[in-house]
Formats: sequence, C-alpha cells, structure tokens
Amino acid sequence: MQADRLFSIVYLLLERKQMTARELAERFEVSQRTIYRDIDALSAAGVPVYARKGSGGGIRLMDHFVLSKSLLTEGEQVDLLAALEGLNAARYPDALSARQKLRALFQRPMDNWISVDFSGWGCEEDSLFDTLKTATLQRRAVRFDYYGRSGEHTRREVEPLQLRFKYRSWYLHGFCCERQQFRLFKFTRIRGIELTGRVFERGLQADQDAEGEEEATSAVPFVEIQLWLDASMAYRAYDDFPLEWIDHQPDGSMIVHLVYAEDESLYGYLLSFGVHGRVLSPPHIRDAVAAQCEKMLRSYK
Repeated sequence: MQADRLFSIVYLLLERKQMTARELAERFEVSQRTIYRDIDALSAAGVPVYARKGSGGGIRLMDHFVLSKSLLTEGEQVDLLAALEGLNAARYPDALSARQKLRALFQRPMDNWISVDFSGWGCEEDSLFDTLKTATLQRRAVRFDYYGRSGEHTRREVEPLQLRFKYRSWYLHGFCCERQQFRLFKFTRIRGIELTGRVFERGLQADQDAEGEEEATSAVPFVEIQLWLDASMAYRAYDDFPLEWIDHQPDGSMIVHLVYAEDESLYGYLLSFGVHGRVLSPPHIRDAVAAQCEKMLRSYK
C-alpha cells in the first residue's frame, strides 16, 4: 500500500539521512518513477523532502525535521505508549519522560489500559537488574559467580549484550570470556556481581543466538509424557500448558501430553502435583516418580 510505503520512506530518511531513488526502489520493489511520485506526494502533504541531483546527491529531509503525530495512526500511538510503559517498568532511562511527552503530543488522555509491574522481585534481584541494565547500556563487562543446574560454581567475566524475559524468568544474553561463546545466564543463579572497568565494543547481531549454560555442558534428552490430573488441578493445567496439550475427560479430569527435559527437575515438577497428578506413560518415568516417593517416605520416617 502506498500509505505504508510513504510512512516507511520518511522513517528511512530520518534514520539514514539520505538515500538514492534506486536504493529506495530496490528496498520497496517498485520503479524509481514510483519513488519520485511518492516524494511528490510527501511534499504535497507538507513533509519537507527534496531530491538533490549530481554526485553525492539523493533524497533527503530538511534538517531539523520533526515527525508529525499525524503520520501515526491512533492504534500506532497507543502501541507506542504501551511499549514505553513496559520500558518504564524496567526502569529504562527517560522512558517515563518520553511517554509523558508523547502523550501530550498525541493529546491522549490517561486511559491506563495497561500496567506493567516487576516489583515482585526481592531487593537482591532489583539490584541485579539495575547493575546488568547499566552494564548493558554502557557496554561494560561484569564479573559474577554462576551456579549451574547441578550446583557447580564458577566465576565468570561476561560482556552483557541483552536482558531477556522468557517464560517467567529473566536471562542475561552475553559473551562469556571464559567459554569464548555467547551464553544465556539465568538471573536467579547469578551471585556476587560487580561492574568492571573494561569497556567492550561487541554488539548484538540479529542472527546471533546463545545457548544456556545447562545446554552447553550436557545434552539433556527430552521425553514425551502423558500426565493425568484431577479436576482440582485445572488452574495448574491452564497456567502451565497450551490448550492443545490438554485432553478433557468426561469426569472433569485431564490428560496432558507434554514434552520435558528428562533430568532431576522433571521429577520435582511431577511431584509438585501431589496426589492430584499421576504419570500414565512412559513406564520408566512412572517408575522413577514412584521411587522418588518411596525415598521421600523413608526420609520422613
């Protein structure tokens, strides 16, 4: 659509300062003649865009051009304010100020349709988040003690690139200087963090991925499990599993088909359902859970 293309052209020129008609035509897969018609349309709409001929020439915006709120739809304005609300909850620098200024520019009331709050963290994790945020923004390496899944303890120096939130947990994505690899570190296993004076230049690339410390140290097999849950566990089923994994039974119980890493954490998770859950298959997982129950019973005796 032409409207989307015009909007994208303005943003590209704001970001890159200048582009040729050929570059824009290749970018949007249209002819250069179409690009020049788009430039005429933008000029007619009051956007100060012009084309300069000759060597080093191209299409650019007048200096000090400020994007008009009219170029953003009402839905896009709402989405932008919501995104800033999330950044403000993570205490990103100046997010609240930017949100207030944009709300005034858009002339939008305080509808408060979304609220993001991470205050459930304890003081220690609050401090950890602040330290890692500072290190990531300032490109400063950090050192910390890291505790793996099996309890092993190592001291690491890491170049932090990104803070990630995935399925109820925060992770640090960074380059581990000891392993010479990109790794993911779970916040809850980081202790004794300190900022170093070393500044790094490494950046985050779009196709760059990192593996977790557990996945890097051992290949954990995954197993398909059929888990029976009685009706009282409906809230757990809806919280923990996609609906397509759940088969509802006539008596109100459920059979859940899940895939889980086969390690010690699996048995603790299955036991968390108590007498309201039972492994149906595979047999070796069912037997292992039963053995865990017997060990627990002996320990309490």
